[in-house]
Amino acid sequence: NEYKSYLRMKIGVVILVLLGSTFAFPSPEVTPGKDKCPQPKVKPPPLDEICKSDGIECPPFETLESQGCFETRNYESAKWATTQMGGDGTDSKKAFMRLFRYIRGNNEEGKKIDMTAPVSMMFVMGKEKKVVDGYMSFYIPSADQDAPPVPKNKTVKIRDQTDFVLYTRAFGYTRSKKQGFKDWTPTEEVIKNEFKVLVKELKKAGVANVNWQFPVVLGYSSPMEKLQRYEVGFTKGASPDEPPKKLSELCRSEENPDLMECAPYDTFNVPGAKNLEGRIYKQGWSITTKIEGKDYEAAVVRLFKYVGGENKEGKKVEMRLPVASNVQLNDVYDVESAYMSLQLAVAADGATPPDPSDPAVLLLKTPEYRVYVRAFGGVPQPGKEEAVYSEQYGMLYAELSKLGIEDVDFKNLFAFMYTNPEEGGAQRTEVGALSSVIYDV
Repeated sequence: NEYKSYLRMKIGVVILVLLGSTFAFPSPEVTPGKDKCPQPKVKPPPLDEICKSDGIECPPFETLESQGCFETRNYESAKWATTQMGGDGTDSKKAFMRLFRYIRGNNEEGKKIDMTAPVSMMFVMGKEKKVVDGYMSFYIPSADQDAPPVPKNKTVKIRDQTDFVLYTRAFGYTRSKKQGFKDWTPTEEVIKNEFKVLVKELKKAGVANVNWQFPVVLGYSSPMEKLQRYEVGFTKGASPDEPPKKLSELCRSEENPDLMECAPYDTFNVPGAKNLEGRIYKQGWSITTKIEGKDYEAAVVRLFKYVGGENKEGKKVEMRLPVASNVQLNDVYDVESAYMSLQLAVAADGATPPDPSDPAVLLLKTPEYRVYVRAFGGVPQPGKEEAVYSEQYGMLYAELSKLGIEDVDFKNLFAFMYTNPEEGGAQRTEVGALSSVIYDV
C-alpha cells in the first residue's frame, strides 16, 4: 500500500517535468456555433471507481453543470498540504518528496496520513506564456481535516482553501507495454491538446471570469494502472467581476475640490503592461501600526483615533487616501510582519504632525518608494477576502513575469484601499509589490 501511494504521487513529478518551461499555454481561435467538442481519444475511468471502489478518498465537490466537453464543479472548503515547485521542473522531485515525507510521518506528531487523490498541480504562466512557477498539493483526508499535523519542513504548508469553482476536462491514458517510466504517463502533447480543447470550449460557452494564468492538472491514477484518469482545468476567479472605480472620482483635484486628498506619486513607463501601473510615491509623513494576528479592525481604529484628535496635541489631522497595508514575508513566504498605514496631508504651515499618544502608533517620515500596482473593483463575498487578495497578487506576479520584469520584491507586498465597501457603490482596491530599486532619501 505504501509503494502504491508512492507511485500514485509520483505522477505529479512526471507531469511537472512534461509541462516544465517548454509548456506554452494555448490560445485557440473560436468560431461560435461551428466547432464541435472533440472527445478524448481515451475514455477516462469513472471518478467514482477511483474515489470509492479503490478506497482512495477524494475532496468533496458538487457538479454544477456538465457540458459534455467540460464539467463545472464547486469544491467545498478544506485543508490541503501544499509546497512550491519550480516552473522549469528542476524542483519537482524535491517538491514531491517534501509532500511524501509529510504524509509518511515527517510532521510534529510523527503521524502517518492516508494518501488521497488527486495529486493537484497549479501552474503560473509568465513571459511568452511559459510556466514560471507552480504548486503541488494534495487533499488532507477527512479524518485529519480538523487538526492536520504540523509539517516539520517549513516549505510544506497546510492551506485553508475556501470553496472554489473548477472548470475541468477529464481524459484517459493507456500506458504503453514498453518498459520505462516515460511511457507510463501522458506525453506533453496529450496534455497540451486537452488544455487547448478546454480553453476553446470555455470561450465558446462564454464562460467569464476564468483564471487563465493558473492552469491546473489533476492526476488520479497510479502509473502502474493500465487505464489512467487525468484532468486539466482552470478555477473561476474569486474576485468580483467589476471594474475598479476611477482615481479621478476619488482624489481631490481642481475639478473635484471636495474629494479627499490622495497620496502624491509619479508614474513610470512599464512597456507592454495591460493591467498594472508603475508608481513612485513621494516622501511624506505617515502613521503606522502593527497588525496583530488578523485583527485589521483594531489597527484601523488606532489610526483613525489619531487623525480624529487622539494624539499628544489633541489636534485633528487630515489624512490622505489610500489606507495602506504592508505585508513582509520571510524566506519560506510565511508572513513575518504586517502593518497598516495612513499618509498624512501636509499642514498649511508645514509643521510636523503631532506625536501619537498611543504607543502602538508610530509617526514616520516615509521615504520615496517605487511600486507596481494592480487595481480591482467590487466587494469580495464574505469569507472570500483572502482568496481574492491571493488571486490578485497572483495575477500581478503573472503579468510582471510575463513582461520579464525582475526588479520586484515579492516578499514586500502592499494593499491600497480607496473605498469603504459598507458605503456601497463602485469600489477600488489595489495590490502592489515593492520594486527592489531603492532610492536614497
